[in-house]
Amino acid sequence: MANGADTRRQLTAIVILILLLPVLYLCFKWGMADLHAYPVRYAIKDWSRQNPAKPDEVLRLLDKIDTAISYTPENAELLELKARILYQRALLNGLMVNQPLSQPVENDLRSALALHRQASELRPQWAYSWANLGLMKAWLGEFDQEWLFSVEQAKETGPWELSANLAVSESALLDWRNLPSSNQSLALAAMERALLHKPRAVRHLLIHYKLLYPICASLPQSKEQKQVCRPIKQ
Repeated sequence: MANGADTRRQLTAIVILILLLPVLYLCFKWGMADLHAYPVRYAIKDWSRQNPAKPDEVLRLLDKIDTAISYTPENAELLELKARILYQRALLNGLMVNQPLSQPVENDLRSALALHRQASELRPQWAYSWANLGLMKAWLGEFDQEWLFSVEQAKETGPWELSANLAVSESALLDWRNLPSSNQSLALAAMERALLHKPRAVRHLLIHYKLLYPICASLPQSKEQKQVCRPIKQ
């Protein structure tokens, strides 16, 4: 009897282990992806116009994120991270407003755009992907229906997401004077929401694109608007 009971226990343990194998494998893949993605997340948080990425750092991080994606290829966050690295490389390679795009820069922008599209399909409620999709379209000079849809989706899915509102604002600033008034209104609404959280970031964008005074004339009066629109010290 004891031998029979032991055999049944062993068989039960084997069956449970077999059933758990797919779960354990999935956990392993997600763990490895997260391990490789961690330094990418950390580095991206540290980037800014004042503290841009370094070329060798970009190459190292691309290798890390590609490895992470190989474990979980349908992870929207990882696709988004890779797109941000490619955008950073485009900036390092000379991406500037009102300047022709070199082929390497255009290639990186189009690759980033494709990744934002994929991330938006996988996680359509993620405002940041929609906003950055629109930003890549703007850098490529494609203010078309897809750009407009991405801006509307960013508002719909994350109206108070600061990073999304800043990305939408920047996408419009890239070609502000040529945008239809209806599209300008969408961008102005995003700026109004952003300045309630971080007036300094909005001011920085407007000064960077040399549009502080034209935009400020269209922003409603408020305490935050005054912070954004104070005169530039000469």
